Amino acid sequence: NPNRKADLVSTLKHLHEVAQKSSPMSPHLTRTGRPCGYVFRRGDIAWNCRTCQTDSTCVLCDRCFHESDHEGHEVFFHRTSPGGCCDCGDIEAWKIEGCCPRHRPRIANTCIEIPSESGSDTAQT
Repeated sequence: NPNRKADLVSTLKHLHEVAQKSSPMSPHLTRTGRPCGYVFRRGDIAWNCRTCQTDSTCVLCDRCFHESDHEGHEVFFHRTSPGGCCDCGDIEAWKIEGCCPRHRPRIANTCIEIPSESGSDTAQT
């Protein structure tokens, strides 16, 4: 049946598109909320931002740096040796606001109970 075949082809194309967008091989297509972890190869560019890094060993890969906002920050780059990795999204190494959108950690909304002056858990009106 030609109509059934066309529907099947359409469905398969749609499923292929969905799989491509969610594939772990394509992290640039979605926001991961997890650290980048790109492992540097010889000659890659690594970026330091003294405003955002927690120490001088913390760096961003070229892609994460260019996708993040460091305007007005003290930045410099260097060529890498093999080894080491991009710290984008690692909150122990990098300020959240200096991370690119793909690796910026998702911070859960938290509720903090503040007791009222009367000592009860609810404020009275």
